[in-house]
This record gives sequence, structure tokens and C-alpha cells, in this order.
Amino acid sequence: MCGDMDSVVSPSNSSAKATPRKLAKAPKLSDDFQALVSAQNRTTHAVRSLATFLFISICSTAIGYGLVGASAGVTTNCALRGEYCDGGGYLIGGWLVIVIGFFVALAVGISELNKSRID
Repeated sequence: MCGDMDSVVSPSNSSAKATPRKLAKAPKLSDDFQALVSAQNRTTHAVRSLATFLFISICSTAIGYGLVGASAGVTTNCALRGEYCDGGGYLIGGWLVIVIGFFVALAVGISELNKSRID
């Protein structure tokens, strides 16, 4: 019905043993194919470098400008009440987040870009 049933091991046919199949060895890749894979890996790392740089830069800039905006909000709120406060902690913190985030993004981007270097 469904092929050769004699090779199937069943509880009623416990004397039959299943023979495992041997896996064929993977074929050796040609030099052209190896070069293609290597070029694709370099391209992947170069694109990943750009993407991580942009992602970290944009995130740190958004967080930093949020803090700078909070500083402006604190200053405006104090001015409306007739008081003086500078909101300097938010302002300094915001700019530090932006600057440090840029340098971290630059370091991560360069690290990824070095992985795409041609040997």
C-alpha cells in the first residue's frame, strides 16, 4: 500500500532492526562561491555598522533633547511663578546624553565597520 512494509519496525516484528541512513558529506564550495559569501558578509557588516550608528545616535538624541526640553519646561514654569531657577541639571544631563551617545554610536559603528574590512 505505502511502499515496502518489511523494513518498518513494529511491536509485532521486534526482530527486525532499522538501519540508520548515512548522511552525505557537504560538498566543498567553489572559490567563486566562497568569494561571493565573503563579499555578502562584508556588505552585511557595513550595513549593520550604519544601522547601529543611526539607531544609537537617534535614540540618544531623542532622550537628550527630551531632557533639554524638560529643562526649558522647568525654567518656564519657574518664570511663570515669578521665581528664578535655571533647570541646569536637566540641561547638562541632556547634552551629556547627546554627546556620550554620539561617541558610543561612533565606537560601535567603527567596530562593526572593521568587521567588513577586506582581508
